[in-house]
Amino acid sequence: MKLFQSMIASYVLREYTKGRDLMSIINKIEEVDASKWKPAASTSTGGKIPESKMMEYTLVYNEFLTRKSILEDNKSSLQSLIKGQCTPFLLSELKELGE
Repeated sequence: MKLFQSMIASYVLREYTKGRDLMSIINKIEEVDASKWKPAASTSTGGKIPESKMMEYTLVYNEFLTRKSILEDNKSSLQSLIKGQCTPFLLSELKELGE
C-alpha cells in the first residue's frame, strides 16, 4: 500500500496544481481542512478599516477561494486517478465497503 501511495503522491505533486494540498488525503487517508487556510478578518479599534487593509484582505480572501476551488477539483481528479489504477475486483470490493 505504501508503494502505491508513494507513486500516487509523486504523480500528484508533479502534475496537479497545488498538489501538495492533497498529501494528507494520500498519505494519511484523512480529509483536508481547507478552513484553516481562510484568512482572519482584520479588526480595527478605530471602527473603520483602512481601504488599503480592505483591499489586501480581499486579495488574500480571493486566493483562499481559488485554492479551495482547486482542492475540490483535485480531489475529484484524484478519486478518478485512484479508481483507474484499481482492478475490477478491487473496485467491486470498494463499492461494497461504501454501502
